[in-house]
Amino acid sequence: MKKRISIAVAALTVAASVYAASFVNYKPANIVIGATSVLILPDVGQQTTNRWSTGAANAYGKFIVESNQTLWCVSAGNSDTVLFAVPVDGDVTDGTTTWRVLHRVRNQVMIRNMSTTEKVNLGFGYTAVANKGLVIRACEGWISDTGPACPQGNIYAVASGANTTAAIQEN
Repeated sequence: MKKRISIAVAALTVAASVYAASFVNYKPANIVIGATSVLILPDVGQQTTNRWSTGAANAYGKFIVESNQTLWCVSAGNSDTVLFAVPVDGDVTDGTTTWRVLHRVRNQVMIRNMSTTEKVNLGFGYTAVANKGLVIRACEGWISDTGPACPQGNIYAVASGANTTAAIQEN
């Protein structure tokens, strides 16, 4: 019995290492989650006609289109006075704002609960509700999904109590 458990743990460790290494261009976006449901990953088919503008105040969750790329604000701030070079992948800093390229297809996603005391509940395509739906336990519990089953729509999260942080990576 001990040998089987050791082999299973070793296989899981290797799988987790390979999985984490596959997120090449995206560092985790750390998003604060409170007692109210918040969008933590948008639908990949997000449509917008908003364009970048100089010195604009950009709130978390805002979308813009530049150079045929849809960009999602993952860190609120103010735009610079000069348009940034729009990447094809990953994040870009614009003044004090951080934009993330929104893929047309999501191939993999990992969501990690960074709290040591609070759990996080997720809603796929609908508002998250505390103590219902998919739960990510405290102490850095995490979920991941890859391939064709990976959720393409909106993903929402809510914390079970005080504010907590979730680290989100997608590719």
